[in-house]
Amino acid sequence: MNAFSEDLHYLTPFEWVITGVSSTFDSRLEDRRFKFRVCQLQFGYMFGRSETTAYLNDYDARLDYTVPEGKVLTGWKSVHDNYREDRRHKMVVSDLIQFI
Repeated sequence: MNAFSEDLHYLTPFEWVITGVSSTFDSRLEDRRFKFRVCQLQFGYMFGRSETTAYLNDYDARLDYTVPEGKVLTGWKSVHDNYREDRRHKMVVSDLIQFI
């Protein structure tokens, strides 16, 4: 979803959620490219309000995030800093609503 050393701004298609993440690391460029697995919500569910988190990590720090109960992961934002050769991440989460 991103090129090495470039920012990442990914939002799922409507009524799809991120269910898996993988990345490829290039030691020469000291950066990662991300790939997401997405799945469509079952009939009877839809999104509600969406929000973007604050940055979840600092440069040269671990990223550790759990989606809050009642929400689904619908986007991922990441900025790359060439000087630090590292990334900071934000997540987009949406309320999960059952309508039947």
